[in-house]
Amino acid sequence: MVQAATNINLTPTQWEPFRGAVSDFLQGFGKDVSRVLRASDQRDLPRKIAKKRRSRVKSVNQQMQDILSPEQLPAYAVYRDTLLEKVDEQAQHRR
Repeated sequence: MVQAATNINLTPTQWEPFRGAVSDFLQGFGKDVSRVLRASDQRDLPRKIAKKRRSRVKSVNQQMQDILSPEQLPAYAVYRDTLLEKVDEQAQHRR
């Protein structure tokens, strides 16, 4: 994760908005999953969680387009994919 973030080559002014966007994504997705799991309709949970995830990823991608330069976006995509893998690993451990 650290190496993937370093490869983006963020400027000092980009670090705070970048961290904020990633933090918002992680916290928001966690809340989304909790809400889905607490809902009375427990049918098709994997699909509902995947839909929430896609929505959060789309939102963070849009934020990153405002924060990062076009040259940084490919490195961000690698970081994002690594982050999503880690999120999936954490979910597997919690089951």
